[in-house]
Amino acid sequence: MRRFFFLSLFVLTISFSASATTLRISWDPVNEDNLLGYRVHWGFSSKQYTFHAEAGNNPFYEISEVRNGVRYYCAVTAVDHWGNESLFSMETSAIIGDTSGHIELPQQWELLSGYPNPFHSGEVSYIELAAPEAAPFTLSVYNTLGQKVRTLYDGPGAAGRHVFVWDGRDDRQSPLPSSVYFYRFQTGWQYFTRTVSLIR
Repeated sequence: MRRFFFLSLFVLTISFSASATTLRISWDPVNEDNLLGYRVHWGFSSKQYTFHAEAGNNPFYEISEVRNGVRYYCAVTAVDHWGNESLFSMETSAIIGDTSGHIELPQQWELLSGYPNPFHSGEVSYIELAAPEAAPFTLSVYNTLGQKVRTLYDGPGAAGRHVFVWDGRDDRQSPLPSSVYFYRFQTGWQYFTRTVSLIR
């Protein structure tokens, strides 16, 4: 039996230890009984991953001895018990800061358009959020009647870039019909809306 996973790469954080500089990457765990583990991929050019490592069942991994001033590109895959590997998660990247721990963060809140748009049955839509500071936020999907059909995230958030995945289903995991839908992000008094089309 062949199984595939769709993985949502959620938070990319950079941490520094006293002995070495490390890049810590974490993601939303896959809710699949047949999950064997995760594989982390990284490199120095977009979509060109020179290295990979097994993360086991942990939804996080630390890359040690990274180089200051260098941009790292990272993605994650899930592997099942039959050895099948998922598609790559949405790629994320970060520039390793100097010894003071400075890192590059977004300058303002921004919700980027969903990709691909439109997306079809069996595909997923990616939506990226840029967060200049740590703050709680919500990201939901609404239909053309203004009804909330899916909550993608509702909770605390770290500064950085966050990528979410929507599979075209509602909160009960029922497939939604072909239509235009709206991603709605809100933190405090700020909110943004982006449209995406689902085609069955």
